[in-house]
Amino acid sequence: MRREEDIWFRAKRIGFGWGPPVRWQGWIVLLIYGLLMSIGIAALQQTRYHGFVLSYMALLTCILIVICIWKGGPPRWHLNDQ
Repeated sequence: MRREEDIWFRAKRIGFGWGPPVRWQGWIVLLIYGLLMSIGIAALQQTRYHGFVLSYMALLTCILIVICIWKGGPPRWHLNDQ
């Protein structure tokens, strides 16, 4: 079990996944993710190689998910807020 101060993303109360960051490190991760995705969107508009750019964006999302698994609360289905 992770200590509370080691968690960057708290697990959602309802549903599956993680909510907004609870530590500054999580906010930095989201900021970098947003900036890199913006670069991908700009490249998507300027290039004919859409498959490459979409693969780049999918890779970024996979990296974000891995970071959330590593530094987030345990992912599981939460059906209510108890």
